[in-house]
Amino acid sequence: MKTFQIIKNFLITFLIFIFIGTISCLLCHAKIKLNIFKEPENPEIKRIVLVIIDTLRADHLGCYGYPRNTSPFIDSLAKKGILIKKALATAPITAPSHTSIFTSLYPLQHKITRNEGRLSEESITVTEILKNLGYKTAAFLSVKGVFESMRITQGFDFVSEAILPGIEWQQTGDKTIESAIKWLNDQNTEDKHFIFLHIYDPHAPYNSPEKFYKPFIENSKESFVNFLLNTHKTDFDFFDRDLKQMLDMINAYDGEISFADSLVKLFYNYYEIKGFNSDTLWIITSDHGEGMGNHKWRAHGKQVYNTQLHVPLIFNFSSGLHKGKVIDKDIVESVDIFPTIIELARGNINKIKEKQPVEGISLVSLFNKDHNKERLAFAQRRSYDSKNKPDIIIPETTNYEDGERYSIQSKRYKYIYFSEGKDEFYDLKKDPYEVNNLIGKGIKEEIKLKEILLNKIKYLKETSLSDQVLNTNQQI
Repeated sequence: MKTFQIIKNFLITFLIFIFIGTISCLLCHAKIKLNIFKEPENPEIKRIVLVIIDTLRADHLGCYGYPRNTSPFIDSLAKKGILIKKALATAPITAPSHTSIFTSLYPLQHKITRNEGRLSEESITVTEILKNLGYKTAAFLSVKGVFESMRITQGFDFVSEAILPGIEWQQTGDKTIESAIKWLNDQNTEDKHFIFLHIYDPHAPYNSPEKFYKPFIENSKESFVNFLLNTHKTDFDFFDRDLKQMLDMINAYDGEISFADSLVKLFYNYYEIKGFNSDTLWIITSDHGEGMGNHKWRAHGKQVYNTQLHVPLIFNFSSGLHKGKVIDKDIVESVDIFPTIIELARGNINKIKEKQPVEGISLVSLFNKDHNKERLAFAQRRSYDSKNKPDIIIPETTNYEDGERYSIQSKRYKYIYFSEGKDEFYDLKKDPYEVNNLIGKGIKEEIKLKEILLNKIKYLKETSLSDQVLNTNQQI
């Protein structure tokens, strides 16, 4: 009887082990099958090419719904990569916005609030971090006396500025691309590198080669005019209701965009032919937009409407990762570019935060899912300290208006705070071009956004970099 009980217990134990083993094998097999269909891990990025096309309004590109064929190559990169529909600059002017991209700080923090001054020595740029991660770093700039004098280029091993003789401080993008190609010819395809291409076109003056703007002159149809007036809400009165004057300016601007698009294509194709375009991330964006007659303003710098803040943002992986991804449910800020690059380069963003604030968030999680939590975007206009102090880049900014101007926006609503003058509030869903001011109409989000904005301004001032080496009085 005792022997029988021992055998019985043995058989039960044996069967339990068999059962557990079978289940384990099935689970393991299931895990293997699940891993086959799992979203691929983001690969190591050996090369990064950041292209910032100056003064490029997002809504003048085909991939953002523009009816003209201004940007066929950039559109193709968007189609093969990640298109972010709602990316916003921190300021509608060159130096402050670029500094935010490279530091992940807002202008109130890095203190470059117009096209002059110098970045504090304590600041950390994305370039410096990439250099520490083993990347060669090179910048190719279409202006001179701007980026280097302000320390925006700190961390670059090689910097090529505009090389035109005399007092000229800018050059067309084809000269910039020539410099980049010359540098590329001396590089090893096995090395990691970070390239910053600054293409000044389509910044004014709008003077692209004839073959780029002529097609738009020939195709200024009535339907396009209706699009400008009814969809883009272009202010016809700004042009004295002169159709030719309006079309001449917009045709010239679109020609500049077409020219810039061709330059991106030229460099991309050469880069690929030379064998560099593997494990590469391309980022296409801008520092700010352009008024183009909206809100009675041609240029940029003075206002914080989205015609001057909404910029393109495209991430294109040479591997085809995330091909065709469109992010249209989330607001993204230009300060997000820094942490996104660092994560993809396998850097440690938390270590950076120990030394200075990182205001942006990495967008990598958005690449892998559809929606993140609700975010707000902050911006400020350029600052003025003199009524008669012109800005060389934007002479029109001598059209002085008192006070500071800040904005904060959600996907739906936007609040603009004037330190001098009346505030504004817009429903962006119904009024994307900010024509109908709803301030004081009783919409509950108005009070909420104003409170958030004022607290944001207070926080940014409290977390600003030190004042060392900022008072240079340099005018550029």
